[in-house]
Amino acid sequence: MHRLWARILISVSAGLLAALVCYFFQTHWFDRDAADLTWALLGARGWLAGKNPYNLPSDPSLYPYDQGAPLFYPFPAVLAILPLAPLPDTLAATLWIGFTVGLMTYALLGEGAWRLPILASLPLWAAVAQVQWTPLLMVIWAWPATLPLFLLKPNIGLALSTKKLSPKGIIGCLVVLALSLILLPTWPADWLQSARASARHLIPILYGPGPLLLLALMRWRQPEARLLLVLACMPQRMGFYDQLPLLLVARNLRQQLILALASWLSMIALLLIGPSWNWPSIWHPQSVDGSAGWVILFTYGTALWIILMKDK
Repeated sequence: MHRLWARILISVSAGLLAALVCYFFQTHWFDRDAADLTWALLGARGWLAGKNPYNLPSDPSLYPYDQGAPLFYPFPAVLAILPLAPLPDTLAATLWIGFTVGLMTYALLGEGAWRLPILASLPLWAAVAQVQWTPLLMVIWAWPATLPLFLLKPNIGLALSTKKLSPKGIIGCLVVLALSLILLPTWPADWLQSARASARHLIPILYGPGPLLLLALMRWRQPEARLLLVLACMPQRMGFYDQLPLLLVARNLRQQLILALASWLSMIALLLIGPSWNWPSIWHPQSVDGSAGWVILFTYGTALWIILMKDK
């Protein structure tokens, strides 16, 4: 009982701290109101008004940045954000981050207190600052029955589903998918059209030292290796937050500390050495995030090293 209350207390504290940091970033640092959550909120409000959520308004004052960017998320993400749609953007973002980080913490603490260093990692706080979905998706790893969360951001959720498939989770996915198609039959085509418009999503395994990540195939039977490989093959932003699942590669406190510390090296390298825009690549998008090469080298690279050396 004491452990349960300690787990609840830590989770609530983590959620409150994340909410405060998110509020500070949106109001005092970025002045972005809801950062990346803006597009889902606008889509949800549009759908409630009887409009297609993929036909976002053109008023540039509604967007924190990338005013011309479409809604990149599947329609289930719009449905998930509906309860927050009536709220002001900043309040919605603060509540979202507080809830998702708290839930993530509670779920991962079920594996042990050695997961706590994740709360000190760069990817987590980048996700908090940018109001991202990745903290919520981390729950899939600990609770396979929450597989329907995969539908909110499939390029990240797919990697997190490689640990264990739950029959309840698969049924839940089918139910959510069916419901979403009833509510908006055209959303898969609309979403794919929006996704093709992305000019910044990079596939790590094709950039810089990324092909070396194929070495994880040597440990394919380990769920951590599958997580790394699938994530490395998915298009993603290289702004640190989409790489949060890599922190789950650790299997003990020592490895978790190493991964958390290594995640900050990419930021340090970016600031001290400079952007990694022009690294050799097999393929890259029109616009490459300056941190891309460093994230592959330090965050992906450290996760790969842990996977390959685990048996020793």
